Amino acid sequence: MPSALIADLLARGVRIDATEAVAIAQQLIVQLTSVVDLTSQPDEPLLGPPTPANVILGHDGSVICLGCQVKPAVFEIAVFLQTLLPTGTGQVPGLNGAPGPNTDVAHQ
Repeated sequence: MPSALIADLLARGVRIDATEAVAIAQQLIVQLTSVVDLTSQPDEPLLGPPTPANVILGHDGSVICLGCQVKPAVFEIAVFLQTLLPTGTGQVPGLNGAPGPNTDVAHQ
């Protein structure tokens, strides 16, 4: 399969399961690590967060975000994950807000 926008895949009925959605989001987070100097006017617009309409999934599993230049906020990744999963899927396993094994609850 050639590279395709995630929006196109979803429109064709391709289902993305929770594990795949998290893997895509993780690749975006790692990929978008540039720091932007907000004290000066940027040369071009920074554009918006990742969405199915601007994220390309490569045939090899690689992920490219068109127009994304900065690391997305946690909220933006959460919204992106929600758009990838079918309605009614429920929560992504392990991302339900419960403390993980490395979380020190006493210091929260």
